[in-house]
Amino acid sequence: MACVARNTNIIEDLGQIEFVLTDKTGTLTQNIMLFQQCSIANVKYGSIVQPAYENKKLLSNVSISNSEEEIFFRALSLCHTCTRKEEEGKSIYASPSPDEEALVKASRDVGVELIDANADYYMLKINGVIEKWNHLQLLKFTSDRRRMSVIMENDKTGKIYLFMKGADDKVLERLRPSVSTTIVRTHIDDFAKDGLRTLLVAYKEISTADYKRWNQKYHAASIAADDRDKLLAEVFDEVECNLVLSGCTAVEDKLQEDVENSIQKLRDAGIRVWMLTGDKFETAKQIGRTCNLISDVFPLIAIRGGENDLKVLESSLRQAEVEISSFAKGARYSMIIEGKTLQPAFEKYKKRFRKIAMKAETVICCRVSPKQKAMIVKLVKKQKKQTLAIGDGGNDVPMIQEAHVGVGIAGKEGLQASRAADFSFGKFKFLIPLMFVHGHLAHNRSSFMIKFSFYKNIVLALCQVLYNSFTGVSGQSPYNSLSLTLFNFLWTAYTFMMIFDYDIPRDELKTQPYIYEHTKSGRSMSVLTSLSWFIMALIHTSAVLLITVYAYMPHMLPFMGGASHDIEYIGHILFGNILWTILGTYFILNQSINAIGLIVISITMFLYYAFLCLYSNALNVTSFIDVIPGVDPYTIVGVVNQVMLDPFHYLVTILVVGVSSVIVLSFVVCVNLFFPSIINQYYQFKSVHKKALHQATEDYFFTGIYNGPLFTN
Repeated sequence: MACVARNTNIIEDLGQIEFVLTDKTGTLTQNIMLFQQCSIANVKYGSIVQPAYENKKLLSNVSISNSEEEIFFRALSLCHTCTRKEEEGKSIYASPSPDEEALVKASRDVGVELIDANADYYMLKINGVIEKWNHLQLLKFTSDRRRMSVIMENDKTGKIYLFMKGADDKVLERLRPSVSTTIVRTHIDDFAKDGLRTLLVAYKEISTADYKRWNQKYHAASIAADDRDKLLAEVFDEVECNLVLSGCTAVEDKLQEDVENSIQKLRDAGIRVWMLTGDKFETAKQIGRTCNLISDVFPLIAIRGGENDLKVLESSLRQAEVEISSFAKGARYSMIIEGKTLQPAFEKYKKRFRKIAMKAETVICCRVSPKQKAMIVKLVKKQKKQTLAIGDGGNDVPMIQEAHVGVGIAGKEGLQASRAADFSFGKFKFLIPLMFVHGHLAHNRSSFMIKFSFYKNIVLALCQVLYNSFTGVSGQSPYNSLSLTLFNFLWTAYTFMMIFDYDIPRDELKTQPYIYEHTKSGRSMSVLTSLSWFIMALIHTSAVLLITVYAYMPHMLPFMGGASHDIEYIGHILFGNILWTILGTYFILNQSINAIGLIVISITMFLYYAFLCLYSNALNVTSFIDVIPGVDPYTIVGVVNQVMLDPFHYLVTILVVGVSSVIVLSFVVCVNLFFPSIINQYYQFKSVHKKALHQATEDYFFTGIYNGPLFTN
């Protein structure tokens, strides 16, 4: 998918990003789920190398009627919202959730196949036997519930069952007290360490009488006018209890292409990267290692605890503060924190938590809800940091809309995030060209345009003001009023050609993250930089005005053929010298001049002199000039003809432009010598220090200490 920009007003902000806050599933990963391992009746099946559905022992056990394995995959085939269609004699499933799709496919592969699914019933084919299950109720998955349940009736036996799958903490707390969970908890931790996404599966039988009583409560709650969500939650909790544990699924979601390299570039650019995910602690930690958010070189600070474990939270914060105080100044570290810890950390330990989190180079927030994601973005924004949030699903929309810049990934979870974002594309790796290329160039071009616009108007205005010191402070303007009106609109409109300007080739911007670090520092729009442009404008004003005016003073009459000139004559020359001075400055300070730019500038200057000739001789052709407000046509007749035929005028213009250009060049040389920007250093190192680059960069990645040039080949 091509990048779509839905908000071009903030494109300059892409060059100022300090914090990137990203979702994990579908953003850093492909969102293509593969059923890899499972735990059933305290037995683990499958491995990283061999998927569980290829395990011969599992396939054999599933073929045994009413075995624990058969019950497990029956639950997976019933507890979902997939749709089914048949292609070439094979069942094909589709679901809004890639997890569900992977689980139902795995059930099919082991012999428990969903052959029909509609609103009224599901049809299963288990080892050649057809089962019909009537669909009674669906208790939907939400980001707050983090689980889903279905209530189904076996059409043959009339027995009613509730099947549930969900996050381990949500399911474990709803099991019967007699159920042992020690082994399955160990398996969950093992799966998490392999970076797999886990779900627990549970079920229970419900009597017909109990279901009817519960269904009446459910119906009353679903039509309640007030507190409907609260009433439904209470009704759901009533039925989702005393469950029997069936097993645990472990699904693999591989990283997208080039994610590790992209995150490393963001870190090298001095950008803090935060991953906000709903995964459990160990899974998030493992994914963090895989995608370069966590490194063995840098320490990892873990903040744990919760509303009911304030002592644990206090201990974690104290330990983190002690560790950080022992680090060398500027040392880098990563942090991981659980969602249940965020709320008390924000409310009771806000300053301490903020101090630890804001200094961390990378942060992983696990078990977080969509609301907490937005809350985290808001916390960072309050520190006056420029934020970018990127996600792919509807649950990422609050985070995307809260950030300064929102980026949506158009993936398998629909287009909600993409449509709510300022920019959208198909893969996380495209964030690098968006920020490092378009963000850098947009910020660079905008800052130059702003400074150049102020510069040219300061020169124009100050020349007019200071000219009055030669006219007894009469307040009379030396400029022709119509030429002055067209100054920004036409005569210096070539500055819009900055949209084609680039200081470094685009391909190299993507590979040099240190350049972006300079961009986001805001040096190009700092007070010192702006002041230097103002000083240059003052010097140019003095040079243009003094050379032009003194060139036509009475003592210069012998060089002018003995003829003195009026204000209209000198005004045209002064205005022309200002235009040429500004154009010379533009040529020197612009990073790239192309053929289109040269053509536009040539046409602009040609039009200026053509306009003057037409304007000066207009009375000989038409009387249209009489209707122009504030213009006395008789003061300009033939003036331009005299100016254009005056060779002394050309000498003055060349002298003015030459002196102004020397001033600009001297200014540029001094800045590059005493205050070199990272762009200057880049070109210098590129030409002189090629050999030292590779080794120094490798040392930096492994030690965090960079002793070489700032760039890579």
